[in-house]
Amino acid sequence: MTGKKYPVLILAAGLSTRMGFPKLLLAENNELLFERMINNLHLTNWSKIGIVLSVSELSDFVLKRQPDISVIHNQFPERGMISSIRLGLKWAGEIGEGILTLPIDHPLIGRKTFDILHHEASPDNISIPVFQGRRGHPTWWGKAYWNYLNDKIADHGANAVLRLPDVNIKEIPVDDEGVLININTPEIAEQHNLKRYLETND
Repeated sequence: MTGKKYPVLILAAGLSTRMGFPKLLLAENNELLFERMINNLHLTNWSKIGIVLSVSELSDFVLKRQPDISVIHNQFPERGMISSIRLGLKWAGEIGEGILTLPIDHPLIGRKTFDILHHEASPDNISIPVFQGRRGHPTWWGKAYWNYLNDKIADHGANAVLRLPDVNIKEIPVDDEGVLININTPEIAEQHNLKRYLETND
């Protein structure tokens, strides 16, 4: 296990109005994709994993299946993803050397991408995976940039930080289209053979 303090924050507090059900419940052949995601993160040595939720009844569901991760509650998800990221910075604490922010609606990212991003991360950079010239998710935010994320400049979104002239952005080429695929409607889910998880007795 790595000695680096590189936590991951899964962003799952959105209201999923277009999808019609929480994206946390997206599944392939009734395998929950968020669990596959967590397994791949463990296998690539990220130090700890947290997930931001707004639907309280999902907390027990998540912790029953993944008792080793932290659940963080966002009471004001209407304030946007930046509100979840800021909660994640508090959760990561002083010892965190940075944080990887991973939207739940990008569940098709491969294990190799997580491994590459872990290798390239440092407290002094922002790392973004790039597939065929296009930036995707997740994003690594080195500790040097947390003040920007907490500043009013990011009140309308973390992308504002990426446009600042003095940030060290490291674009990481990956052979993984999953970094671009945003599963946010039933139609897109169907294109990728994804459906809502049907709870069983497992």
